[in-house]
Amino acid sequence: MQPATVADTVTMELDLGVGTMTLWMNDQLLGVMSSGLTGPYCWAVSFSGRGVSAAIKNAPPPPLPSLQ
Repeated sequence: MQPATVADTVTMELDLGVGTMTLWMNDQLLGVMSSGLTGPYCWAVSFSGRGVSAAIKNAPPPPLPSLQ
């Protein structure tokens, strides 16, 4: 678990082909958040403060880190 601030970008990739949800923060891979997933799913967001916002966009995931 890693806290996010207002300036952070959190990316979630739902891959139902392999049943995983992978998480990135600011293009840094955090790891697989969940596995064994099957659809359908409904997205939801909740906030605990005032003046914060979220956008849900269709975008490619950040590149995976090099394994060198």
